[in-house]
Amino acid sequence: MDSEVIDDRGDQRDMVRSLIKAEMAKRGWSQSDLARETGLPRYTISRILRGETAVSPAVGHKIGLALKLEGADLSIAFRRPTAAPIRVGYWSNQLSDGSTDVRFSGNLPRGVSLAVEALINLKRPISIEKLARIIQAIAAD
Repeated sequence: MDSEVIDDRGDQRDMVRSLIKAEMAKRGWSQSDLARETGLPRYTISRILRGETAVSPAVGHKIGLALKLEGADLSIAFRRPTAAPIRVGYWSNQLSDGSTDVRFSGNLPRGVSLAVEALINLKRPISIEKLARIIQAIAAD
């Protein structure tokens, strides 16, 4: 039986933290230097660099201006996720017919568990178009 927690909140924070640290290193800046240039408190910079807090668009804009980041860097690093992350555990069990039974802990939005189970049982890559059709079918139900 497999078990995993699905939680991707850290991915964006890691990307932002890496970008800021790299740009600070290029300039030889400390956290205090970045705080002074942005007008933000040093503890805010520290929390961002430790991955303890997300970067709001307003804070990202200030950091981007201070570090003279290109628009592409900013749009990738400081974008807001399109959907709230779902923190849930799942357990899977291989059935005798070869399919996989999937159970979830926590509350999932309607249809998500069906989509995940369908994708797990598909056992091969799926196109974006096919995934969109699965989601549309679930949403129409």
